[in-house]
Amino acid sequence: MIYLASSWRNTDRLDFLAEALRYNGYEFYDFRADDERSKGFRWSDLGDHIKPGAGNVAETPASDFVAMLQNPIAQAAYERDMSHLHQSDCLILVLPSGKSAHAEYGMAVASGKHTIVWLEELVQPELLYASADSIAWTLSGVMDSLQRKAMLS
Repeated sequence: MIYLASSWRNTDRLDFLAEALRYNGYEFYDFRADDERSKGFRWSDLGDHIKPGAGNVAETPASDFVAMLQNPIAQAAYERDMSHLHQSDCLILVLPSGKSAHAEYGMAVASGKHTIVWLEELVQPELLYASADSIAWTLSGVMDSLQRKAMLS
């Protein structure tokens, strides 16, 4: 299974990739999708008191943030994401993405999972992307990387 790591701000690229994966018969986890365990998580799911901002929540006092992480809705979403990450054998980091996606990428690298970084046409250089098994800047490059991985498995 492929784990898609990215950002809610990146829906067009994620939709494009999900459509291509589905068309080519790949099983994948998309954090935005609802499933039997929970729905795609947004911080605003925790209540109307959550203020929108960069990403989908404004900067928050540390004590409030810790309480937000302990909320049962956030806990269920975290457990769902981690379960799918552990079950996956490949992670595609779809840029641009934020802190969570990069943390997931790091966990995948450290766990020995196959990793693909899908860059944008213009990219902020990042040294640790050298840890990826493959770096692509087109959808066909991502699909080629998946096919090469399948041939090696």
